[in-house]
Amino acid sequence: MTKLLKLIKIVKDIWLILGVTLFLLIVIEACILTASFVKKHFIAPPAKDSRIHADSYDDSSWLGAYYSELDRSSQARWEPYIYWRRSPYHGNYINIDSDGNRLTVNSASTRAPLKIFMFGASTLWGTGDRDEFTIPSILAKDLEKSGVDCKVVNFSEAGFVSTQQIIQLMLQLQKNNIPDIVIFYGGGSDTLSAYQQGVAGLPVNEFNRVREFNLSKPERFWPMTFWEMVNKHSADSLGIYDGSKNVSRDPLLAQQVVQIYTNNLKLMKALSVAYGFKSLSYLEPAIFQKKHLSSYETGVRDQEAHARDKKQSLEDFFDTTHDLFEKSIPNLQKDYSLYDVSMIFSDVSEPIFLDWAHVGEKGNGILAQRMAEDVEKVVRTHGVAGNDTAPSASQISH
Repeated sequence: MTKLLKLIKIVKDIWLILGVTLFLLIVIEACILTASFVKKHFIAPPAKDSRIHADSYDDSSWLGAYYSELDRSSQARWEPYIYWRRSPYHGNYINIDSDGNRLTVNSASTRAPLKIFMFGASTLWGTGDRDEFTIPSILAKDLEKSGVDCKVVNFSEAGFVSTQQIIQLMLQLQKNNIPDIVIFYGGGSDTLSAYQQGVAGLPVNEFNRVREFNLSKPERFWPMTFWEMVNKHSADSLGIYDGSKNVSRDPLLAQQVVQIYTNNLKLMKALSVAYGFKSLSYLEPAIFQKKHLSSYETGVRDQEAHARDKKQSLEDFFDTTHDLFEKSIPNLQKDYSLYDVSMIFSDVSEPIFLDWAHVGEKGNGILAQRMAEDVEKVVRTHGVAGNDTAPSASQISH
């Protein structure tokens, strides 16, 4: 009997310890959620998006509702290989499907329209723009007017660099989801990430993911871990730029950006030959290349110049990288169909930019029109017409 009582006491003690431990874990979890909620809504509530004042908007009646939707739709979920994708969202101006792709307004009517896949970062995703006025949506409309029946899919996501975009394409090809034409639009995120971290080829904010990975190490002091979890950058997982870390930069860093981007173009060409699609790539514009700035755009550019690392401004680094790209463009265009549209707004006097990188709906129209001309040329030259299965490499020569 004595042994039985001792056993019962031991079981009670173990149960009590487990119960107390579980209770403490629940309390800690509740504290983390409460602290995060208080920090977000009371200590540091979301600031009103300054882009709402951009003078490239002709009509401001929808902007308040739109930017509220933009904030609500920026909920990220983990995605293997590429880190993050947005969760499904349905609003009046922004709609995201179950795959994390933003709605492209298409009007394809035939059973097998031309399949166009588009890859980029937030500038192609359409930050600041309504669904029907993103570059992919306007491209689909322009092609329809020219008699090209197409289905455009917007695979873009905020912060994605060219390596993530290549991986996205590979994942689609693995599923036998093969396009007729692939369009890459970017260069800005690759340049920005290198400027931010002093290393070319990394996704933006990679230092945050290194820190988060190390949170689980047993040697971490748990109160500090708790504090870091509470203060985790809320938008980091969606690739929102988390500021320059004032790192030292290799004088050859810009050259490394161009080299990595070029190597990704080589990968895309190899994939295009193997899977039989045609590829087009575009080097995107930034406000730094626009000569005639509105008062709003001037403020954006001045603010950007003062907000960054004093050792080398973001504008200087962009200019250096762009100059290197420009020297390589003739060969890159010939070998990999890379077109430099970074100067497309150079002599435009009307307002275009919402911030240093994102373009308003009028600017999207100009860019989409340029892309439509190139797509039409591909269709005429190579006879790409849309098929249920991918055309052979002989059908689409490079």
